[in-house]
Amino acid sequence: MTADFKKLLSLFNKKERLQIGGIFLLILLMGLSQTFGVVSVIPFMELVMNPEMVETNQVLNWLYTTFNFEDVSQFTLFAGVAIFFIIVITNVISIVTIWVKSKFIWRKSHKLSTKLLKKYTYSPYSFFIQNNSSDLSKNILQEVMQLTKYMLVYGAEAITYGVVALFLFVTMLIVNPMITLGALVLFGGIYTGIYFYFRLKLERAGNKRVKANKYRYKYVNEILNGI
Repeated sequence: MTADFKKLLSLFNKKERLQIGGIFLLILLMGLSQTFGVVSVIPFMELVMNPEMVETNQVLNWLYTTFNFEDVSQFTLFAGVAIFFIIVITNVISIVTIWVKSKFIWRKSHKLSTKLLKKYTYSPYSFFIQNNSSDLSKNILQEVMQLTKYMLVYGAEAITYGVVALFLFVTMLIVNPMITLGALVLFGGIYTGIYFYFRLKLERAGNKRVKANKYRYKYVNEILNGI
């Protein structure tokens, strides 16, 4: 896995690696904002169901007295509006992060296809005699697309939601350590078992897919060229 990661990282130049760092900072900001949004909703719901929390909860009581609210209903309305804007800001941050991430990935996909096409174009004539043109076309169009979709897109999504899950996990750990650790052991064990069970099968299936896709392009190209 380390070798595959190094090979994948070698596709990016220094400027692109810096851009990846910037995207990762955006992902961290997204994780923090979503966690804050989830955490802020809980006390608001408790306030709606139990308005007396204004007197017992230190944070709510501090806000209530600092901003000189006249009654609890007015404070609850203020809290609701504040939560609404927090959710809007959280979603805006998420949208910007996803847009920047997607733009970077698909622009890189275009560059990889163009670079591979250029490499083939400047290859000696003997290279084209030894390799089927349909196979070269498949590499430029299909395989680069597969790399983009399954490695870059899904990998970026795994990192994004992994960061969000990590922030939520830490928050839950602070609120209720026993239940959180129990859930971690249960679901973590299930995920680990599934991963090791399907890992080799997916690797073999991936190799079969590449081989089958090669012949798919080859046969269609030969039939149409033959006609």
